[in-house]
Amino acid sequence: MTIPKDVLLSVLDGTVENDIDTDGDGEKDAASIALKIHAVEGSITGVTK
Repeated sequence: MTIPKDVLLSVLDGTVENDIDTDGDGEKDAASIALKIHAVEGSITGVTK
């Protein structure tokens, strides 16, 4: 299932609460989340190891 970027950002903005204080000022200014994703294997032409 593909979810458009604007829809995903809207859902995250409405449901995720900040839980991390990244700069030590006592205000939570970042959020931690976990997402389960499914990817399809692929390769990039012209890339060498």
